[in-house]
Amino acid sequence: MGSVRFRQGWPVSAMAYSPDGTVLASGTMDAVVLQDPRTGRPIACLAGHRKGVSSLAFSPDGLTLATGAHDGILRLWNIKDHAMVAQFKGHENAILDVTWSPDGKRLASSSQDATIRLWDPVTGSPLRTLSGHESTVYSVSFSPDGHTLASGSYDKSVRLWNADTGESLSVLKGHEGWVRSVAFSPDGRVLASGSHDHTVRLGDPMVDGAEAKEIGRLEGHKDAVICLAFAPDGQLVTAGHDNTARLWDVEGRKTQRVFSGHAGWIDALAIS
Repeated sequence: MGSVRFRQGWPVSAMAYSPDGTVLASGTMDAVVLQDPRTGRPIACLAGHRKGVSSLAFSPDGLTLATGAHDGILRLWNIKDHAMVAQFKGHENAILDVTWSPDGKRLASSSQDATIRLWDPVTGSPLRTLSGHESTVYSVSFSPDGHTLASGSYDKSVRLWNADTGESLSVLKGHEGWVRSVAFSPDGRVLASGSHDHTVRLGDPMVDGAEAKEIGRLEGHKDAVICLAFAPDGQLVTAGHDNTARLWDVEGRKTQRVFSGHAGWIDALAIS
């Protein structure tokens, strides 16, 4: 883990590594900055959003970066020449998260307008709109096989959707606070969600005709859990408003390591 600094002390609101780990993209109030993570050297600055950048995601082939912002526009950028190649409009409020399907053929975005939208990244055509959450949808994540979509919301619920048909599959309502982040484990057998209730809940997606269910929780954070991500080996990293990041043994439900040092909230993390 390292640090990224921007002018005027503006906070980093989103982070993502390219699939090969050679580029780190970070979003802030005025732009997206691309850096060499080994040296910290800036590579490029991507400007175009009119309001703060809230989410970033590299395409599986690493050639395109998708960015979502509080201007409600989803933009695509060519990583080789740093040019904006497309912008998708449809959300009625801020876009808070964006993610690619594993095959790179679909994009999903979640918004303050309480919807999730699926897009064709080649044509920019909207494929479908998923409605069901009662308020802001903070986070969205594809399962490893690309057939299931998970979402977390201000309404304190986690929802599972059929990514192919848009059908609502299950609703998990265990959290006692806003759900700020969701992520599937690399094998797709565990769904993790982080919340303002200071906990991480672990769910069994059970999407083959069965209801999802909670199978455990991770406790240790002293404030809201804002972001989380699984490492390729299945370990989970979480961070939030207690100014710490934690590495977890998911099977043992135990903290393996606590990373301290930030003087303020952690709003974004990325794993290479």
